[in-house]
Amino acid sequence: MYYNIGTTSFVISRKTTIPSDGKSHRTTIANVSLLTYLLYYTVPSCSSYVYLLSTTINKSGYQFLPSNKASVFLDGNFVSNTTMNNVLPGSSFRVFLGVDSSISINYSTEELKKKKESSRSSISWLSSSDSKLKNKKQYSQKCIIKSSKPVPVIPTSNSSESSAESSRKERPAREMKSYIIVVDSLPASQDENITVSISEPSPSEIWNLPMDKKSNNNNRDLSGSPLYPLMQQASSSFSGSQDYELMILILMLLIQNSDIPESLIDIVVQNSMSNSMISLKPLTPGSTVEVCLRYEIAWPEESMIVVRED
Repeated sequence: MYYNIGTTSFVISRKTTIPSDGKSHRTTIANVSLLTYLLYYTVPSCSSYVYLLSTTINKSGYQFLPSNKASVFLDGNFVSNTTMNNVLPGSSFRVFLGVDSSISINYSTEELKKKKESSRSSISWLSSSDSKLKNKKQYSQKCIIKSSKPVPVIPTSNSSESSAESSRKERPAREMKSYIIVVDSLPASQDENITVSISEPSPSEIWNLPMDKKSNNNNRDLSGSPLYPLMQQASSSFSGSQDYELMILILMLLIQNSDIPESLIDIVVQNSMSNSMISLKPLTPGSTVEVCLRYEIAWPEESMIVVRED
């Protein structure tokens, strides 16, 4: 492959006959095997489906040109057609590989209780200078994920290997587990008199990304964690376009870094750009995983709040 100003030229290594009939014809330029990361992805508040998502790094010397109809195959079986953007050498691209019906989702929301409390109570986030009563509502959002798969989906594989071939290889323990990304929504206050505070998971366990001056202050309790340098690296590479891309970056770095204890691969991130809560959980065959989000909304008694979904 050669690059010129404004053009890209490919060299075909074998002889090919192109009819001179004025029509478009296709020919194979190259077959390449690429490293692919596989994991599950779900947004239970929007859909009860779990999707298999692949992230592939173009480590070949070829530039993948844009296509409006790229065919996707998994284990030799046709999955779907998709679009592809321009992928330069060293860049990555993502493809959804369809719904996995062997994994079920049960998502529920509940308003726990409603109460009034004086600002003189022990709740630390209420201003002591505010003598007015505040309304409070507590909510719970719970997602229960059940896997009936007999074998794990290996998170790293070579695109030329089948799932069976990948599972037979000797790999580190963290590469023999399936992982799932769960994205849930958290209300965002546009008024300083309205507060949203998380009680579960514990705020001290939540990573605030991307890292900036404000989020670094929130991450101060986690600054001694072995994950801290990895989170900084993922944060610097994150473009902010999709919630799942942030967690994919983290998982890729975790798999590549064997020095990080496997017990730490159970992560909750709050995306400060979208205010989404993103969980990364191991998902072993036949297991059940629970993701719970509890939070409290507080506002002045004389006011009324409206929760709007964008």
